[in-house]
Amino acid sequence: GLGDVYKRQVLIQIIFLSITIYSQNYQITLRGKVLDQNLNPITGCAVAIKGSSAGTFTDTNGIFQLKVPDRPITLRFSFLGFEVKDTTINPKQVKYLRIILHSTSYQLEQVQAFGFYSKNPGQTYYQGKLLEAVPSASGNIVETLIMTSMGVQANNQMSSQYSVRGGNYNENLVYINGIKVFRPILIRSGQQEGLSIINPDLVENIKFSAGGFSAEYGDKMSSVLDITYKIPKKFAASGHFGLLGGSVHLENSSKSGKFAYITGLRIKQNSYLLNALPTKGNYKPFFSDFQSVIYLRPNKKLNVQLFNYLAFNQYNFFPDSMTAAIGTFTTNFQIPIYFQGQEKDFYKATLNALKIKYKAKFNLQFTYTGSYYFSDEQERYSLAADYLINMVQNQFDNNRHDSIVNIGVGGFLDYGRNFLKLGVLTNSFKINYETGQHSIVFGIDHQATKIYDRLNRWRYIDSAGYNFNPFQTSDSTIILYKYQTANNKYADFRIDAYLADYYQFFVGMTKLKLNLGIRYIFWSYAREHLFNPRLSLYLTPAWAGQWTFRLSSGLYSQVPFYSSLRDLDGKLISSQQAHSQQSIHFVLGAYRNFMLWNRPFRFTTELYYKYLYDLIPFEFDNLRIQYYAKDKSHGFAYGADFRLFGEFVPGTDSWISLSLLHTAEDIENDQYWQYYDSTGRPTIFPSLAADSALVEPGYIPRPTDQLITIGMFFQDYMPQNKNMRVSLGLFYGSGRPFGPPGKLRRYSRLRMPAYLRADIGFLYIWKPKFVKEIIFELDLFNAFDVQNIASYSWLSVMMNPALIDNPFGNVYMIQLAVPNYLTPRIFNFNVKIKF
Repeated sequence: GLGDVYKRQVLIQIIFLSITIYSQNYQITLRGKVLDQNLNPITGCAVAIKGSSAGTFTDTNGIFQLKVPDRPITLRFSFLGFEVKDTTINPKQVKYLRIILHSTSYQLEQVQAFGFYSKNPGQTYYQGKLLEAVPSASGNIVETLIMTSMGVQANNQMSSQYSVRGGNYNENLVYINGIKVFRPILIRSGQQEGLSIINPDLVENIKFSAGGFSAEYGDKMSSVLDITYKIPKKFAASGHFGLLGGSVHLENSSKSGKFAYITGLRIKQNSYLLNALPTKGNYKPFFSDFQSVIYLRPNKKLNVQLFNYLAFNQYNFFPDSMTAAIGTFTTNFQIPIYFQGQEKDFYKATLNALKIKYKAKFNLQFTYTGSYYFSDEQERYSLAADYLINMVQNQFDNNRHDSIVNIGVGGFLDYGRNFLKLGVLTNSFKINYETGQHSIVFGIDHQATKIYDRLNRWRYIDSAGYNFNPFQTSDSTIILYKYQTANNKYADFRIDAYLADYYQFFVGMTKLKLNLGIRYIFWSYAREHLFNPRLSLYLTPAWAGQWTFRLSSGLYSQVPFYSSLRDLDGKLISSQQAHSQQSIHFVLGAYRNFMLWNRPFRFTTELYYKYLYDLIPFEFDNLRIQYYAKDKSHGFAYGADFRLFGEFVPGTDSWISLSLLHTAEDIENDQYWQYYDSTGRPTIFPSLAADSALVEPGYIPRPTDQLITIGMFFQDYMPQNKNMRVSLGLFYGSGRPFGPPGKLRRYSRLRMPAYLRADIGFLYIWKPKFVKEIIFELDLFNAFDVQNIASYSWLSVMMNPALIDNPFGNVYMIQLAVPNYLTPRIFNFNVKIKF
């Protein structure tokens, strides 16, 4: 098997290495450090003595140590995505080397290769060039890539939102060039969602941490996505056009390097994709954004960045009809639904930022960042629906799916007029200081938020002439099933301060790196003072070869943003009821760089446990996160992540990730009375009760509980024509829990079907004389044509047992979960021109 082959290869390498060491006079220890052009350490760079099998790899700090003979030698430094560098030295004269490698995208027989390295083994690192090969139905390519990383769960290819190790979508930090970014509050994830703020045409590199991150990163409990945009060195431009939209980008730099800019414009018009959804109708979405970064460098000590972002999005939908099929193997229902009305959503957002870096000395740097984010969100819908609930034939014959009997009819009215304006002003000051083996970071941030929110939405349900409310006592009163109205004004400010020390040292031949830090948070609304100590220890023992081990722990506090301060009625809770969520992370990781088939690979595994307390429970109500703002819960999340990254095909990067997860919570004070009728069956009607009991639900799976997730990204090319390439993105996630909405989490013990998604991209690269290259791309989304479910809508019906043999027993009202399906298999075509 492959494992035996690898073991034999390692054994042979050890034997040859031993012979070489014995046959030469290796009596000098050479040390050094390998950096990129931005002076960031390169992890896993191969350092070899030319003409010999002796060599090593750099550690997490870019440091290497190698026994060399006492004669002139030539060292070769090589790493995928960087220029190979040969250096001839006399070890008797040079005991320490400082090597700088310049990144490059090179052609391996006309096949694009991509680089991978990480300053911190606890982070996953991607280069921006990799994004060109990622097929994405949502158009949010960076997030699509992240969804295949270890520890990440996602079940909607039309959204940019993902959960990490049991957290929800709002627990993920996102930075662009060190600027914290925000997302809309009102708009639901999925088809109403536009482009994420990250423009893949502008991205230089991506760093992602799934937990146990340092005190430099702030107020979220789950993950950090840290994006760095390109600093142009020369003129470049591109244009991208396809069935789902397009983009253009332009970049340039002055000859002196003192002025540079990069800018991009994107349009997303995905009617073609939405029209493939089971809900038929007239979809009219239009999403667009423009952003630019201007770089100024008046002198060697001063760097200035101006970041500007403007997004304009609208979503218009006129639904017509859909037919849903639900049930079990023995009992099946067919529900035709007919709609009238429309939905009109609109939101625009701007982000303007100024970043100034001043390098006072070679080891001292000051950074100031100021930004202002503003969004104007409007959500309008008036939808009427009528539906039938038919029991259908389930025998496997020609009459299968024929209606047997109608067990109910119903309808609902959905109305919403919701308006929100959000403004966030941030100012941050940061100091980086290096001395000896210490790298110290100190920072202080101020964030002020102001929100105006007008909420008015309700649902009316009617079933066979019965206005539905299970606790209604008067037939003459019309009671709305759900009603939310509010006119909220909210303002707060926060002060964050942090201190972190990165300390590296040796204990014998063991290399250690210690990251010790603390973060202080003051939140004005609840008058909270929070202290978050954090620690990470990295060890590279001499006996472990290329293994590095990590132990991380820390406290992570998440100050509520506005969406988690509204209760189920839409009202803003008081400052006395508000509280921050808390999480303690414990992470044990192991990382190994190795060569397989003469190509570089990296294996990563992490075990983690998160103790969660002061949580704000939440549920997914048709892709919208709904918080129980007044409640608290405590819980846990634990699991294991595995990832293998490397050149499965020479010159291309591919990987596969496997994650195991279990997360649950116990909501405080959620006891309830359960009523039983005379037959012993549960009933929701106290008037029919013959007995009752007080029930404590205990621990309930969180909505993000997902036992197994598998993510894979694979690249290949045609041997006969290496300008023809193929890439595969695959994601599998076992079923998540779900249940009826409306603070009924105790019933959320059902499981959605597993999510399986495979997207394939076929690329052809043409290099005519008049442009740099033209890329033709044919995408096949949902290649297996799996009928994935994004969420459920709940329909209710009153039943008359005198007219029908009720399959549900002594229950006069039933709620049926109608699946909201995602898109079937569909093709997409793109053309990208690069200048």
